Amino acid sequence: MESRQDQDREEGREPRLAVVEGGVIKEPEVAEPTGEGFEPFKIVISMPTHDVVPSMFMYDFANLCAYTALTLGANNLAEMAVNMNHGTYIHCMRQDLLDDAIRNKATHMLWVDTDMRFPKDALLRLLKHNVDIVGINYSNRRVPCDFVAIKTEEPATKCWTTEKSTGLETVQYIGFGLVLMRMSVMNNLAPPPWFQNIYDPKLNDWCGEDAFFCRLLGDAGIDVYIDHDLSKDCGHMGMFKYECGHAEVTQQAILKDEAEANGNYDICTVTDGDSDELVEPE
Repeated sequence: MESRQDQDREEGREPRLAVVEGGVIKEPEVAEPTGEGFEPFKIVISMPTHDVVPSMFMYDFANLCAYTALTLGANNLAEMAVNMNHGTYIHCMRQDLLDDAIRNKATHMLWVDTDMRFPKDALLRLLKHNVDIVGINYSNRRVPCDFVAIKTEEPATKCWTTEKSTGLETVQYIGFGLVLMRMSVMNNLAPPPWFQNIYDPKLNDWCGEDAFFCRLLGDAGIDVYIDHDLSKDCGHMGMFKYECGHAEVTQQAILKDEAEANGNYDICTVTDGDSDELVEPE
């Protein structure tokens, strides 16, 4: 079966990239004949990583690749490539991955950290927003947990993604756990390095490599967005030490729920002077 690209070449049309209109990814309108054909998006999925990746990340990644290939790829709207950089220093790996994407003339770059969970249509959903750079908000991997997206640096204000949050929101900094960006933004940025870990005396804290890149975007007047709806479908994985205290709190909560539901007064509340806890009868 003759592809649309072959038809375009036969009819002498100029190179055209796929377009996003009204949240729909489609082929562009017919252009003036010049002898060339329609060109799909060229998307590179870039993953910096260390020695081991979680199995559930690979499960999500395989589903994302298969789903995207069956939607964009099957309709000749996008070509996909995968690039993984294994190393120690995250800012160096990101710099190398970005250099590779530029050399390979990618139109879009999907940053994916290998400790993330995400739905199979994540790339498609980000692409449909039709903005220069958009990612997700997610929790860090320590207790007490906090959001990674920063609404404003001065005053320091975190961006919250709650049950009621929806749509896109502009922020100053995002984590690069799952981010889609147009490669055209690089035309407006200062010369490399584009990723650095630096100490910021004003904040009395370290500025990570992803926040450093967002600063460059801000200096160039490029808005950074988060997708609240997709954020709620994603997760940030980390190792967790399960202790007896966690089991105790959980079981006390179960006993309390059962007592309230069944009116079981054999399970009672006792006070040690400082706090209340539920205990099982002897």
